[in-house]
Amino acid sequence: PRTREWLNRRRQARTDDIPFQNFILDDHVALSQCLLLYALHRAGEEMLGREACFGWWGLDLPARAWMMDDLPEPLGDNPFLRADQRPNEWRLLLPAEVTLTLVSEPDNPWPRWILRHRRYGQVEIHWRPCAAVAGRGSQVWRVLTQHLRLGDHSELHILNARLEARAYFRWTLLPRSDPFHRWATGLLARLEEALDWGYFLQTRPARILANLDWKIGWWERDDSLVDALARIERRLDDLEMSGLRPARPEVEND
Repeated sequence: PRTREWLNRRRQARTDDIPFQNFILDDHVALSQCLLLYALHRAGEEMLGREACFGWWGLDLPARAWMMDDLPEPLGDNPFLRADQRPNEWRLLLPAEVTLTLVSEPDNPWPRWILRHRRYGQVEIHWRPCAAVAGRGSQVWRVLTQHLRLGDHSELHILNARLEARAYFRWTLLPRSDPFHRWATGLLARLEEALDWGYFLQTRPARILANLDWKIGWWERDDSLVDALARIERRLDDLEMSGLRPARPEVEND
């Protein structure tokens, strides 16, 4: 029923000539905030969680596990997060003395996120108030649709949103402040890697080369050209379809 209701509203928006980015704004805000939560989740696992001891980002910093119900509104009731994760299992790791608050801003559907340490500073994440649709001839469109096979009745829109993350530090000369400052700067780097289009384009050629062996596979000694090409085509189709499924971040149980 909710899908039919959404489709009816979409048809009415077409009739009223409402731009797609305006019609979809509420869903876009919710989805982009869910993606940011996933980026924070991943950063928490790498810097504070079980994976911290295996990477460069690990910190000896006490952490607190936030459940969905601990998140400030409307994050705790985010429909994409609730649909994709199990509320009783999902955890967000943040430094124990860091609070997460959302502050509404005039004429901006995205609230400002503030991750504040009571002594050593804070990280603020701020969305620009407008969203845009990528044109069909744009670089974004070409890159993101090159492996899609759209049907005759398919409708595809690529939405752009711009956010800015800044870290503000206090008591930087105190050695005790170093772990929080390292966490904050590491978080900015992880957000760029996860969400920034410019970073994605800059690192894309290296990823393509590094992934050739497992994406295409090794050439068997007795393979014919026809068999090898058929196997590569099947593998690329499988990878394409798996890439369209939403990733389910790892969860940490209490």
